[in-house]
Amino acid sequence: MCHRKHLFVLIFLTTTFSFISAKPKLPSFIKVCRQSDPHLNECIKNSVEHLRPLLAKGIPEFNIPSCEPLCISEVVIDQGSGAVAIRSTYRNIKVYGPSQFALRYVKIDLERNRIKIKLWLPRLELTSRYTMEGRILMMPISGTGTSRGNYTNIDATVIMQGQKIRKENETYFNVKDFYIDFNIGHATIQLDDLFNGDKELGEAMNLFLNDNWKNVANEIKPVLEDTIANIFKKFSNKIYHKYPLNLLLPKYCNVQGFLFMSYEESVITDFLNRLVLKMYRCYIFALILCYFNSKTYGYQVKDAPLLKTRPPWLIACRRSDPELNKCLNDLFAKMFPELAKGIPEMNVDPFEPLPLDKVTVSKGAGPITLTGGLFNLVVAGPSNSTPTYTEFDIPNKKWNFGLNLPLLNIKSQYNLKGKILVLPLVGHGPCDLRLTDVQSNVKADMKFLSVEGREVVKIENMHVAFTVGGMKVKLHNLFNGNKVLGQTVNQFMNQNAVEIIGELSDSIGESLAGIFTDVMNNIYTKIPMDLWLLSDEDYEKYQKELKTT
Repeated sequence: MCHRKHLFVLIFLTTTFSFISAKPKLPSFIKVCRQSDPHLNECIKNSVEHLRPLLAKGIPEFNIPSCEPLCISEVVIDQGSGAVAIRSTYRNIKVYGPSQFALRYVKIDLERNRIKIKLWLPRLELTSRYTMEGRILMMPISGTGTSRGNYTNIDATVIMQGQKIRKENETYFNVKDFYIDFNIGHATIQLDDLFNGDKELGEAMNLFLNDNWKNVANEIKPVLEDTIANIFKKFSNKIYHKYPLNLLLPKYCNVQGFLFMSYEESVITDFLNRLVLKMYRCYIFALILCYFNSKTYGYQVKDAPLLKTRPPWLIACRRSDPELNKCLNDLFAKMFPELAKGIPEMNVDPFEPLPLDKVTVSKGAGPITLTGGLFNLVVAGPSNSTPTYTEFDIPNKKWNFGLNLPLLNIKSQYNLKGKILVLPLVGHGPCDLRLTDVQSNVKADMKFLSVEGREVVKIENMHVAFTVGGMKVKLHNLFNGNKVLGQTVNQFMNQNAVEIIGELSDSIGESLAGIFTDVMNNIYTKIPMDLWLLSDEDYEKYQKELKTT
């Protein structure tokens, strides 16, 4: 388990130095890759391979210890409920084999502030001193002694999400979320001195563990994944929190060896070459600035020129109209069919279906305690939305509105852990979700910006409250595919759908606020207000144009 921390550190360093130069001179063992390289992923893989010989002795520059064996002082696993309920501590851990990993996939998504990595390890051997107390699949277990494990054919997927933070009047990069999913092909386990050294009971329990290792591993998998993720998140932030962005990304793009060249090739004597190199460096620097300013949600605000003329689907309203809110409500309603098709001239992707990265759930108290969420969502039905009311308050810069969504069909993946009323819920896999009669009430602040000499609206600080008339849900692979338990929980959720949604509405509303903000800003920051909110004089001209057409 713990070896992954250091493997991910190596991948993290390689991918980081592939597109961000933290110092004027990079360490000689870091192989620099070009962001524009059409074979960037292959270059990063080669960079990792270049680091492999260093793993045995470690990399002191980044506080990475020797990896053969990899020594870890302590790991604590506390699984308090479910089929596996144990608290165990492992000390003096030695891991053999982590340097033999293979990097299968790397993807750096600058628009979404995200890095995705896939790894494979053929074999890991672990030894440690353990202390354990609890219950595994209804079997009590306790002991203190030596543990040995042999794990083969390990696949791991990592997603790292970043953001900017302010600290001591400086801007730093921060790893906000770190997700990991891993699968083990096979495992054998040996725990010595179980049950105070009772040989017969110990042998029976070890036999039981090895016969049921998949069930045990799947039960504690969410805890292991969270533990590994937290370890690496803290480690990576130690690097990013050490240097402000103005040092990692200097204002002037004159860092030796930045992106396009290795360190040894950095001295350029020809004036024209220096000029071209600076132009390219500044171009990449601009891309990196966009990377650090991008949002974390799946639906992204994309750059596009302002609309010059009013498209046929855009209704114009008179600013002084006493029925302005009604007119804006009609404008909103007529816009939805266009969103469904997409608006190429505004760089707005099709809205039907709507792809979303994730909707998170985090509720730690009350009848429902649940953490995790849905990810890789495909939402069908949002283009059938109907605005129910609009309150556009220009003096106070408030924009409130309501939406009715008659039907939403959602397909996604899920990863959830917690308790719903009286039933535990643990699982990850496909999710089918059907919501009917969704009533949303949105409150948002807005500000007016001048872009190219024309005024546009930008949404900020949004709050979303909603109710659901009905819900049907099916979470596949609950309790590691146990059909009886899974069917019981799914049936219970469908019978108590309204209460469950009500309990989770605040947490889900926070995710929806980010999504709705991006959707609105992707539209209204590209449509000047002089095309849809007119003065009396311009509105008269608009009416005459309508009559002539």
